[in-house]
Amino acid sequence: MSEKAKEQVKVTDRRLFTKDGVRRETSPDERRSGHSAPPPPTAAAEPSSEADAAAQTPFTNFILQFAEMGFLSLGQVPMPDGSQPQVDLQAAGNMIDILRMLQEKTRGNLNPSEKQVMDNLIYQLQVGYLKKRGEPETPEGQP
Repeated sequence: MSEKAKEQVKVTDRRLFTKDGVRRETSPDERRSGHSAPPPPTAAAEPSSEADAAAQTPFTNFILQFAEMGFLSLGQVPMPDGSQPQVDLQAAGNMIDILRMLQEKTRGNLNPSEKQVMDNLIYQLQVGYLKKRGEPETPEGQP
């Protein structure tokens, strides 16, 4: 036990901020050992435009899944095996209905770019649906 008592443990606080929230200066020990704070993120990690920012949100990714299924059902997406896509108007209509329901339920809670993506996807799906049915291209809610 006397050997353990003689051993000393050195504890170094490497947090970036003090308990008062003030940024710490790096100590000479940290500079020598090379254990400093990680570099700040570069500008390349940030979205370059609003469209990129919208494309990176989880909600946008979620609605893009439904839109892709809708476009696939309309035969507007090539099949991975190279075969002719099957048109399923009922499935496409269901995807449009789901997206319109999500649009209604999220009204007022989306940022402008998410709203724009949602509106554009629904419009494109509705136009594609009407073309396949042979009806005039004036979907509900659009001029």
